[in-house]
Amino acid sequence: MSLLQKLANIQHENHKAVVSALHVHLDVHNCLEVLVLRGRARDVLVMGDELISTHGVRFGKLVPATSGHGLEMKGEAPRWSEAGCGRTPGAPQTSRRSPRRTLNPGII
Repeated sequence: MSLLQKLANIQHENHKAVVSALHVHLDVHNCLEVLVLRGRARDVLVMGDELISTHGVRFGKLVPATSGHGLEMKGEAPRWSEAGCGRTPGAPQTSRRSPRRTLNPGII
């Protein structure tokens, strides 16, 4: 079984966790596979470890992320707004750019 088949099998076994997959041909012998996974942290970590430890994978890295929803902040002010734009809630909005003009709904 080829490496691509092994990786595809792992993805199919965990199809509910795979949100998106990107396969890029870097050159004749090397490809880049990027997966976006969603689910319980331990399940995502297990799947990430399984993918990375597959024979033939040269480099792998799991980059955990969270929306922050449901996390308890202990003694720390929140650093992200609910919109995820990096602005602290309640902080004044500053921008060097002119206000956005909507040309078409959904297109900025």
